Amino acid sequence: MGAGNIRRIIILFTVLLFTGLSVHAQDYTRPITDQMPVPVSQDKKISLSFSVGAAVPLRNFGSNKINGFWGNNANDSTTLQGFAKTGFHFEIAGSYLFSDEVGIRAVFGSSSNSFDETSFSSASGVINTTASGNYNVDEFLIGPYLSFSIGTKVRVNIGALIGIVNISYPDIYQTVNDTLSDEWGFKGGVNFGYSAFAEIEYSISSNIGILINASYTGSDITYNSWTWSGTSTNYTYTYIGPTFQTNMQTGLLKISTGLVVKF
Repeated sequence: MGAGNIRRIIILFTVLLFTGLSVHAQDYTRPITDQMPVPVSQDKKISLSFSVGAAVPLRNFGSNKINGFWGNNANDSTTLQGFAKTGFHFEIAGSYLFSDEVGIRAVFGSSSNSFDETSFSSASGVINTTASGNYNVDEFLIGPYLSFSIGTKVRVNIGALIGIVNISYPDIYQTVNDTLSDEWGFKGGVNFGYSAFAEIEYSISSNIGILINASYTGSDITYNSWTWSGTSTNYTYTYIGPTFQTNMQTGLLKISTGLVVKF
């Protein structure tokens, strides 16, 4: 092979080599390493969360001491104790962020707490106590909240809410002695309520996250009237107190976990 042919082959090889490198360079995108990480779900303004957990009764709602109404206290005949046990809590919350850190949240929460029949019988001195069912606590709340990002995966949400709280007091059946039994019923159970919450949210994708929430709800629940019925071996009686309001100072601590979906 002549020197001229070798030169032509070298030139052709060089042209092909540089052509290939040029095409590869056009297809290659250099990663951006100096861009700041975007806070988690910063572009998502609407979120819907579902959570379940425990509901711990506080104040008179969780008290197991006889006083006021149940103690026939002449100085305080309107205060109720709830004898409520720790129960189950379910919550749905919808949120909207006006900016990266300020938003509004609406919450519907429902809790079920059983009545401590054993403690009530012991405190009241009756043979036996039964309740018609559990307490049902419904919350309809709305208010502002703040949301802060920690890195690219975690957000912390805190807020204060107000609204309506409803608690149905179960009917109470007492066996006073071998010949006498009483039944108590309460009507109403709605009042203004307030709540505060703190929440940690961890993003597992751009639209879905898991959360842990702690919140407290307070209210002074009012029952508009009550009924007392008794049955004995010789007679039956009913007493209705239509204008005798009773109230129960209520606190509910809720610890829950669940999922959040962002839009």
